[in-house]
Amino acid sequence: MGAEIIMGGGADQPIERRIHLSYGRFTPNERRLADLVLEFPGDLAAYSATELAELAGVSKATVSRFFRRLGFPTFEEARRVSRDAREAGSPVYLASSGADRSEGDENDIALFLRDETDAIARTLGRIDPESIGRIARAIVDARNVVVLGYRNSHHLAAYMRGLLAQMRRNVELVPNGGDTPGDRLAGLNGDDLVIVVGMRRRVAPLEKAMTALHGLGVPVVLITDPTARGLPALARETVVCETETRVLFDSYASAMAVIRLIAVSVVRLKGEVGRRHLESVEMLHEALGELES
Repeated sequence: MGAEIIMGGGADQPIERRIHLSYGRFTPNERRLADLVLEFPGDLAAYSATELAELAGVSKATVSRFFRRLGFPTFEEARRVSRDAREAGSPVYLASSGADRSEGDENDIALFLRDETDAIARTLGRIDPESIGRIARAIVDARNVVVLGYRNSHHLAAYMRGLLAQMRRNVELVPNGGDTPGDRLAGLNGDDLVIVVGMRRRVAPLEKAMTALHGLGVPVVLITDPTARGLPALARETVVCETETRVLFDSYASAMAVIRLIAVSVVRLKGEVGRRHLESVEMLHEALGELES
């Protein structure tokens, strides 16, 4: 869903969470419709069922069936929920597909700069500050923190683990060396926290690991991109980062910014305890001569 935060639980689940919970059971046409709605859920209130069907390239009957499967008696009820969320100021629903992304006469570097800054702005502009606060609090309170990531996401996970390890103990990176996730995730429970970094293209073991953690009652925070489907339903909190630009290769600038934002929030929560831990790390660096002066 764009760059949004997807919350867990509750009787009045938002549209995007209902979609993620049911995504694996959708027909191909329903998935096309789901992808359209997830990109800009705030635009839903602006369209009739006929217009939405045309945009998604599906029938009007598919639209009606899709929203009934999500638990809405009618399409109008889904539009009302979208409109109410937009009026309440939800950053997920305030974002619109009408944003200006024209290229103009920019040269390659100017285009690259605009794409990178635009991805960061769209990501941070749609994040709920209260959710970042909850994530930071969970990191501070957890007995153990495990940061999990595969492929390109592993580098982002390592960056996050490095930041968090400077301000608290018991922070692990998974997978690490010759370990498998099972080696490190065994024994975790509701007192721990797993932060999953899952950018496209994700590997199959990621969903399996998240499913296992969900079954064990281990809290999970998911940092991902707009293409994630189903995974947010397995997480307590989800932060979605924009990665797609108009040039080759995904951009991880917004993901790095989000990780740093979370780390800064943790430092503020830890207060003096966090600063003392950071100082002890720096003293060891100096004593061991590990870093350039």
